[in-house]
Parts: sequence; structure tokens; C-alpha cells
Amino acid sequence: MTNGDLAKKTGFKRSTIDAFFADLSGREKSENVAKAISVALGVEI
Repeated sequence: MTNGDLAKKTGFKRSTIDAFFADLSGREKSENVAKAISVALGVEI
């Protein structure tokens, strides 16, 4: 599944999904994005 696919399934923009998976120092991971991704993938956090 691509980041674009995850964006469609979660309702978040692709740039949000890209940023979530990027290793950006000083930036916290969004819990809401994490929850949406876990639901889209059918996994628990």
C-alpha cells in the first residue's frame, strides 16, 4: 500500500502521511494520524 492509498483510506492529505513516516527531528507523530493508519491497515497500535 502506498502513502497515496493510505491518504485515500484515512482522509488525510498525502503530504500528512508522508510527513508522518518521515524522520523529522523535533516533530511529534500525530496520534490521530497513527490511529487512522492503524485502522486502514487493520492493525493495533
